[in-house]
Amino acid sequence: MIFSILLFFSSVSQAASVNLFDPLTIGGSASKIYKGLKKRGINVKKIHYADQNGMAIGLLESPGMLAMMNRHQIKHRFFNRLPQKGPLFYRMKYRGYHVVMAFMENKLAATLVTIPREALKATKAPFSAKRLSSLKTSLASLEKSCRIFKPIQKDKYGNTFQWSGYLCDHGGGMKVELHPGEENMLYILYHG
Repeated sequence: MIFSILLFFSSVSQAASVNLFDPLTIGGSASKIYKGLKKRGINVKKIHYADQNGMAIGLLESPGMLAMMNRHQIKHRFFNRLPQKGPLFYRMKYRGYHVVMAFMENKLAATLVTIPREALKATKAPFSAKRLSSLKTSLASLEKSCRIFKPIQKDKYGNTFQWSGYLCDHGGGMKVELHPGEENMLYILYHG
């Protein structure tokens, strides 16, 4: 199954219309993914769990992969074999997008992507009916990439701000959170 860190560069923002992340699959090889990202000119910061503050940098620093996994009760193996073995992380920032990838035994276990507010801001006047078109396009693309995509949390006004995807193209599940007004407005977690 193919996992394209899809939309962000194609449907979210015209300025970044190139899909920089080509096919990535949960379970994909760390070295192949690294070579593919470097080939596209993406600056990738590698962090090994045993590096000084490696676990904190990989899991806790913004955008907060571990926090999102915990909010959605997603099981992971990041701590299972410490101190002998642990995760490898790739961190990237590109045009305001943050990407954190976590690998276990050199295989992709999870990816967290944040889409900046700028990429989702209103394309029309703030009170136009089309002001949310970028966000709606992004959510529609995410929905198409999963066999099942459903809202899991709504605010008191009935607006959905969290979704869950199952049987997705990347080979696993997906959790999506909308944080209106925040710098990182849309969080997308791909997991096995």
